Amino acid sequence: MRLFSELAERNLFSTYAAALDWILSDHKFSVNLWDNKNKVQAFTKAFHRMEGVSQGRVHYEPKRGTTFPRLGEYRQHNKLFTFYIARGNSEARDLIRHIRNGIAHGHIHVHELDGELIVELLDFGKESNQPDRQTAYMVFPLRFLNDIFELYHQKEQQWVRNVNRK
Repeated sequence: MRLFSELAERNLFSTYAAALDWILSDHKFSVNLWDNKNKVQAFTKAFHRMEGVSQGRVHYEPKRGTTFPRLGEYRQHNKLFTFYIARGNSEARDLIRHIRNGIAHGHIHVHELDGELIVELLDFGKESNQPDRQTAYMVFPLRFLNDIFELYHQKEQQWVRNVNRK
């Protein structure tokens, strides 16, 4: 089932509306605030420090050498957070872009596992060398959408405060 239908059916849409609005917008990583790679790297480091996320669960590798899990394999990973992301220009930007694309193109599935809603998301792209053009596979708790939005918002507010000090 697609994300919006699932959220509406469970009366959770308002809980995730702000995060989804941000994820689907074109106004992420504004050049005015995110004006150098150090800021994006700070966001990436903060992402890696999020509860449940660790280096061993994030596979950010070249497309050519990556074997992506397939739809339905979320139970085989025994890890609530699993990210396979084809290497692009920036891990943080690529993470958000793949989440956005998976949602926008309907390659997102919501499962209930041990009483928690789990997202299994795939993304595909023309630039992939994979036979099926897969470029990302992610498994995360649904609440992660709000968590990553909050993290982004905190970093952006930090940059706004720094700009205002100058």
